Amino acid sequence: MPEDHFGSPSESTIREELKSRFMGKSPIKLQFPTFGRLEDTSDPLQYLERCEDFLALNPLSNEELIATLRNVLHGTARDWWDVGRHKIHTWKEFHDQFRAAFLSEDYEDELAERVRNRVQGEGESVRDFAYMYQSLCKRWKPNIQEDEIIKLILKNINPQIASQLRSSGVTSVDGLVRLGQQLEKDRENQLQYEQRKNLLKKPSRAVASEPAMLTPKRPSHPSHNQPPQVYCWRCKGSHAPASCPQWTASRGPPRSSHQQAAKTSHVQESPATLGSLSSSSHLEAANPINSSTFSQEIALPCQLMVPLQIGPWDGIAILDTGSSYTLINEDVWTGLRARQDALKPWTRGPLYLADGEERQPIGWSRMTLALQTQQLTIPCVILPARSLAFPAVVGLDFIFLS
Repeated sequence: MPEDHFGSPSESTIREELKSRFMGKSPIKLQFPTFGRLEDTSDPLQYLERCEDFLALNPLSNEELIATLRNVLHGTARDWWDVGRHKIHTWKEFHDQFRAAFLSEDYEDELAERVRNRVQGEGESVRDFAYMYQSLCKRWKPNIQEDEIIKLILKNINPQIASQLRSSGVTSVDGLVRLGQQLEKDRENQLQYEQRKNLLKKPSRAVASEPAMLTPKRPSHPSHNQPPQVYCWRCKGSHAPASCPQWTASRGPPRSSHQQAAKTSHVQESPATLGSLSSSSHLEAANPINSSTFSQEIALPCQLMVPLQIGPWDGIAILDTGSSYTLINEDVWTGLRARQDALKPWTRGPLYLADGEERQPIGWSRMTLALQTQQLTIPCVILPARSLAFPAVVGLDFIFLS
């Protein structure tokens, strides 16, 4: 009784496989490449290369090739084939005629432009971009060296990954792809780690913010249509510090309600929050306010005016702790007759002054300011004359540095 061999190929199967090899047929089933459809490549040379790859695995006779081309060409290519197919009888003739018809005279320039402008897309991996770009460079310059291809790839991929790849000293496209994939994986792991770390921090931040949510907040910016709210730093009440009951009780006998109301309204109406931007109508309020209701004749100044000297200019400036920079009026700057190159362009965007509107400075310059016994050279911002009601505003920078 003959012995059975399960899993071993039969003699007939071996004969069929040998027969297919001798007949030149490949066991891999491929479809002849198409040209002219939306999903097809528009590069005629790339299409011819795909055809040659197909014919290398599935050789066709000239008659079979001519019959096949009618079914794989579409659109304009099909119209061209219907007219010229009677003059073409071999693959070489089709290759030459198809290239002459569809290859642009500026094809090499178009390839060079694609090489220059092609960059790694969002979500495109280093591997996909590198191998595609290598193929593009080979079509552009068949004899291009690999080190030149690597330089072009590093120039057109994600700059963060490119800097790490340059420092590694890769010498081949395959090595660049292997290291680039690892860097992408490390970057993804870092993002996941940051997300997990933020999730762990959220509960602690929520608990810490609960007391703050329960505390009522005073509005930080008063309405433009209402006077600024008065706040007492002595008892945290909604009245002027000078009219605080605790302070007046310790200073003397209580005043009448009429006097108290007059004093409170007088303080509320004063432009105490005028800041560095004012209209000319408010300049008179810059002098100290002497209230007859104060038994001790206490003066409450609306603005702190100080004598200031800037080179040959000598005048009165306002000292404003609400201004981050020291501001100089354009008219004062013009009167100093400084060199034109001393004024440098301002590149930090507009400034927001006391009225809430943005103002664009003319520029800035290093200037020497003399205030009483203090003399300091600091950068000063030059504002247009219509944007600044005072000749100069001494800001926090001068206060801090002095």
